[in-house]
Formats: sequence, C-alpha cells, structure tokens
Amino acid sequence: MKKIKHFTGVLLAGGLGNRMQGSDKGLILLHGKPLYLHVLHRFAPQVNQILISVNRNIKEYQKSGYQVITDSIINYLGPLAGILSGLQYSKTEWIACCTCDTPRIPFNYVENLWLHRLHNAPAVWVKSFKKDHPTLALVNRKLIDPIENWLINNKKRCLIQFFSENGGHAVKFNESESFFQNINTLKDLKNEEMQINIY
Repeated sequence: MKKIKHFTGVLLAGGLGNRMQGSDKGLILLHGKPLYLHVLHRFAPQVNQILISVNRNIKEYQKSGYQVITDSIINYLGPLAGILSGLQYSKTEWIACCTCDTPRIPFNYVENLWLHRLHNAPAVWVKSFKKDHPTLALVNRKLIDPIENWLINNKKRCLIQFFSENGGHAVKFNESESFFQNINTLKDLKNEEMQINIY
C-alpha cells in the first residue's frame, strides 16, 4: 500500500487481560504464533514505524525487533494512557493506533481513516455497523497535553468522550463486523482458532 502520510503505528498491548484470566492477550498463541504478531502482519505495512505499548513482559515484546514503550502515567489508566505514551515517543505528527487483539483488521484502515478525516480533526476512529472502535484511530500530537490533563485531572478512560470533546469524529466502515472483532475471552480465541486461511 502506498502511504499517503507518515504515521507512527502504536500497537496497544498494555491491558490487564481481565476477561482472559489475567493473561497478556498479545502473547497468547493463535495458530502457534503470538496474537500481536498476527495483528502486526496487517498493521505494520500501513505505517512507517511501529511502537509497541506494553506494561509487562517487555522482553517478550522486544523479540519482535520493534521499539517497546510503557505508560508514562502509572497505575494503568487504560488505552488512552498507551496512546499518550505513543504520541510522546512518536517522531511523526500523527500516530495510528491498533489493539493487539484484533487480528483481522483491514489492510487499509489507516488510509481510510485519513481520507475521511473532516475539518482538520485531530482524531478519527473506526465505526463499524454495530459499534465504535476508538482504539483503532488516528491521533495528532496536538492532543498530548489535553490527554495528559484529562488523565491526571479526570481519571476518565472513555476514549470516545475524550476524542469527541476535543474535535474528533468517527469514520464509518462498511467492512464485515468480523474485521474489527476483538479476542477478549478464551471462547473468542477458540472460535478464531477454528477459522482457516484468514490471514
């Protein structure tokens, strides 16, 4: 894919895995390979460089060869904290975000988000037929200070609320809902294992 803009890709893998019995979801094996590597297969070609945002098992993620970063604000404040660290480490004006548990993401979702960004919005995110996916997003560096203030002063984790109140908007995608399916539970993982030739 021809990149129409320089993006730093931020793979969000810093969650607690509460619905996966506390396991680090990015490292759970899918078809014999860590889940996050399946995601990177689709995500990495869409961006110019990759940062992996984690809060544990740092050495395991470093085996990928990509730069690994941790939250700059401690006490786990959710994906917005990972996005903040991605923006702080990024050398580009924009970051593209993706979670470590969405192995079917479209190969062109970053491009589509960019092409459908309206009114110089500083953030845009995927909206499928059924729901919003704010962790699949493009975010501009101008939101660094607003995110930090939001997390420190409000302790709120709602990405959609933050993006909306700071000039962001959703972008509607017509792809099948399965492209944006998260693997949140062991049942989800088992169902995904039964799929053939999806990558």
